[in-house]
Amino acid sequence: MKFGLMVVDKTDNIGDDIQSYAASRFLPEVSFYIDREKLDAFYGSRDGCQVAVIMNAWYMYQKFHWPPSPYIYPLFVSMHISENDYYGIGTRFLDGLGGEFLRQYEPIGARDWTTQAILEKKGIKSYISGCLTLTLDKFEDINKTNIVYLVDIEEKDKRILQEQFPEEEYVEITHDVTYFHVGYEERMQKVEELLKKYQGAKCVITSRLHCALPCLALETPVLLVYKEEYKGRMETYLQHLHVTTSQEIKNNEIGFNIKNPPVNKMNYKTVRDNLKKVCMDFVDRSLNNDRKCGHCDFYEVRNWQDELVNNAELKFRGQITEYRNWCEELEQAKEWNEGRYIDQKKEYDKLYHWCEKLEQAKEWNESQYLNLKEEYNKLCDWCKELEQAKDWNENQYINIRKEYEELCIWCGSLEQAKKWNENQYRNLKKEYEELQNWCDELQKGKVWILNKWRQMRKRKS
Repeated sequence: MKFGLMVVDKTDNIGDDIQSYAASRFLPEVSFYIDREKLDAFYGSRDGCQVAVIMNAWYMYQKFHWPPSPYIYPLFVSMHISENDYYGIGTRFLDGLGGEFLRQYEPIGARDWTTQAILEKKGIKSYISGCLTLTLDKFEDINKTNIVYLVDIEEKDKRILQEQFPEEEYVEITHDVTYFHVGYEERMQKVEELLKKYQGAKCVITSRLHCALPCLALETPVLLVYKEEYKGRMETYLQHLHVTTSQEIKNNEIGFNIKNPPVNKMNYKTVRDNLKKVCMDFVDRSLNNDRKCGHCDFYEVRNWQDELVNNAELKFRGQITEYRNWCEELEQAKEWNEGRYIDQKKEYDKLYHWCEKLEQAKEWNESQYLNLKEEYNKLCDWCKELEQAKDWNENQYINIRKEYEELCIWCGSLEQAKKWNENQYRNLKKEYEELQNWCDELQKGKVWILNKWRQMRKRKS
């Protein structure tokens, strides 16, 4: 029996290669590299014998290449099934013939609870096997360093962590790769180099599951930055890891001291030991040709795959119409945005000139600050004098309060005098009115006398 290693031919995530590397550790030799996305296209060795393959992986982006070639003798373990793929097939590749093929190898080792739920819903027996990267063994002669690796951490989270623990030595790493034309053996060497870095680290902080789980296996303190959008893939492993979120990082509530990292939880070791046993038993069975082989008729498989693709094509036609309409809307939006760009450019030019003025104002303000600083010092001295004046005023207040009370008594006396004056005024007003009436009578008498006098003069003349 020969052995094959399942790989992802064109991956942009070294996590895929880490999973392949973990499987390769159990194999006596690797005679074939089998592309996960083209499992049905493998034609085996020249002698027509089956090739034993540990089938731990994400299934799959091109699901119409399911089921695997009859030349593959599989161990379905650490299997993750996603409803996402390039053609909208979802989990329909487990219906009909696709599900019947998988039932021949029950129970299936699911990598997580989400996968187990999908399999059970399709009537396929399964169990939680865990991820094969937990079985990685530590390398010999790796010296510990003080490096803290930040693996695919968001910029805002990195900035906050570095502010909270400024004395640490940080190195950033990404699992994004672009080595499409690098040979598989060289890719496995790159994985090994990366894992050795992780083993020698002081600790690792990552958002990648296939960084966190290998660090568990390598006994490197690791903190997983968990996002709810990856719940289906990660939730199963939260019980084994130190976990935080971006919000907890922001609130300084990570519960993980980077300066003195806590040891990892140990409850993953049972999963690790069970996985190792499953894989080693599979290799032993393969070497002894003691194996259970599934089989599907070639033409039946092709017809089933065609139907799977045809259903996906119908869905795509509807999506193409939607995308065409969307593109027309985008074209209109493009024209609108171009007009907005011209307006924004004008605004930008205005802002640029305004910024120049602000720069000049900044220099003026700095000079004013120096003057204000001097004035401030003077004000401080004046405040001290005011404090002294305050004490003097408090003493004056006590004296004024005493005088106020005396004035209140005097005002009471004035109020009584006011009432007496008002009575006097009323009496005087009455007398005034009587005098006024008498003066009116005198005026009348005066007029009568004058008239009499004129009459007398007239008679004499």
